[in-house]
Amino acid sequence: MDACLLISKEVGKLDKWLRALEAAKLFTHLFTATSLEEYMSSHFQTPDLICLYLHTSAQVDEKVRHCQVVYPQARLLLISPHQALAYPVVKMNLFNFMAFPISTEAIQRCLQSIKAMQPQKRYIGLRTYKDFKYIKLSDILFLKADNNTTEFYLQKQKKVCGFNTLKAYQKRLPEKFMRIHKSYMVNTAKVWRIHFGKKNCEVRGHNHPLPFSKTYTANVKTLHKQLEHASF
Repeated sequence: MDACLLISKEVGKLDKWLRALEAAKLFTHLFTATSLEEYMSSHFQTPDLICLYLHTSAQVDEKVRHCQVVYPQARLLLISPHQALAYPVVKMNLFNFMAFPISTEAIQRCLQSIKAMQPQKRYIGLRTYKDFKYIKLSDILFLKADNNTTEFYLQKQKKVCGFNTLKAYQKRLPEKFMRIHKSYMVNTAKVWRIHFGKKNCEVRGHNHPLPFSKTYTANVKTLHKQLEHASF
């Protein structure tokens, strides 16, 4: 998501939450302001999430409604030392409530909720000069390094070349794409067999096993545990 706005007359009290947001890298921009009016006077960007800290319960309905009127598309997170304010969160259909002082557990729960509301990217774009290709992530079986380029092996025995390194694509792709070798990265959703004796694995839709190296054996063991856990 693009922007998150923290509103508090005592912004320093939200340092712990601000640091957690920065570390999670869920937003491109993080803004702080003492009031909604202060933010609006110097920024034109519509926030995706507004974190509103209220020290007292006075005028809570008015302040929340003001945020909703000005930025109707923004989610609203209410932060307050008053537990009673958790009720308006349900009544006014707000995103969430965090009690102050903010606990580490509350931060983790809220970060997970924010991650869940992020739109999932379904494609990766490959550019070759003026030629643009958009590959559906679910169609990718595995990636293979070829010097400074990368070959994308797709369903139906298709293959597309990307003019960047495997490491560069690893940074762009979601976690379900796992490095198993200096030259290979697999879509873990396509793996159906792991052979630790032969040090290789197989993916659906491809006839040949893919090697995994000693360096990335820990990754393969993690995948093995995940598949075991998901199996009867």
